[in-house]
Amino acid sequence: MPHFVISANRTADGGVVYLAGDRRWTPELSAAAAHPSKAATRDGLSWARTQEAFVCDPHPIKVKLDASGPIPVDTKQQIRAAGPEATLAALGFLGAQSDAPFIHRAELPADGAAPPSITAVDARA
Repeated sequence: MPHFVISANRTADGGVVYLAGDRRWTPELSAAAAHPSKAATRDGLSWARTQEAFVCDPHPIKVKLDASGPIPVDTKQQIRAAGPEATLAALGFLGAQSDAPFIHRAELPADGAAPPSITAVDARA
């Protein structure tokens, strides 16, 4: 039987957060309050919609419960819960941190010359 958790994004930085039972926002899905039905989320959802200074777009998501806590049912919510780094790593875009180049952009020249391009710089150099 599916359960529901209230999810939103932090207004300040867009990070994914979940509503805990004590009405605090947490980035940890395992700390989110799980409700037995979508209808049971109404009270928390009404409250969450008054918190727009802190979060945007609060909405219920479908989860299944296991020993570690709620687990999102649909793929979009699984990706949101895992975070962007996990998704990029799974797709092969991120390697070990010691092998990853970083992006560096030189300062714009003061004389009004054309701006430099963005270049990849090897962190090991």
